[in-house]
Amino acid sequence: MNAFAPDLSLWRFRSFAELAQVADPWWSLHAYARDIENAIPPGSTVAGYSVTAERFVEFGVHWPSNGRRPHWRETLLCPVTGLNNRVRAAYHAVVSDVRNRSADIYLTEQTGQFYKLMKARFPGVVGSEYLGLAPGALSPEGIRSEDLTRLSFDGASFDAVVSLEVLEHVPDYQSALGECCRVLRPGGKLFLTAPFRFDVAQTIVRARVVDGKIVHLLPPEYHGDPIGTGGILSYFHFGWSLLDDLRAAGFADAYAGLYWSIELGHLGFAQTLIVASK
Repeated sequence: MNAFAPDLSLWRFRSFAELAQVADPWWSLHAYARDIENAIPPGSTVAGYSVTAERFVEFGVHWPSNGRRPHWRETLLCPVTGLNNRVRAAYHAVVSDVRNRSADIYLTEQTGQFYKLMKARFPGVVGSEYLGLAPGALSPEGIRSEDLTRLSFDGASFDAVVSLEVLEHVPDYQSALGECCRVLRPGGKLFLTAPFRFDVAQTIVRARVVDGKIVHLLPPEYHGDPIGTGGILSYFHFGWSLLDDLRAAGFADAYAGLYWSIELGHLGFAQTLIVASK
């Protein structure tokens, strides 16, 4: 990584109670960030450093036609790599932590630009998609199929696992967390993004599977499907109890890394990256 790249500073909290202890300065920082974001003229780009491109760029912004402010988490696209705010931050965190380019890393995706970028940096990257095939089987296009609740890999196979916007689509996400822990080597880390409410202690269950049928507890919410034209149902919006679930799954430590950086084009206070260590 470029030596002149600004650092990605993560405010690390291991519980809702820890965040509550700094509530006053936290909300002051929130107001400061919001003032900066609101001062950005509609229709403009945002200048900053893209770690994925290793250069200063003008991040592209999707400005809603209804006059609302952008959904910062899903925009601020690097014009070189095409990666958005949250994906760029996850990449930054991984490459800052995993310095060995020979590391074995499992990604819960295989068809997007993030996989290509990670594979170029870490040749030992293995990716997959959920295709409904037997775990470990390959599609005719050479895409590996995996079920995150029953991975085909041996235990202690990887130095890191990276899962971006997948966990909320897994009804039995606790089993998925257990599998991520199982396939990691001692000291390995899970880097995870998913819809996360830093103002909510308990995970919000939007839907569940009962006797093989989906039961909606809240209006259905669908996210984009990287390998299909339809949407994928989101079962959860996670709260701080996710960190307890990670520890229950076997991780020795887990924290929510909250971040905001105008220099790096990470707007939308506050974005979250979950990191757990085995």
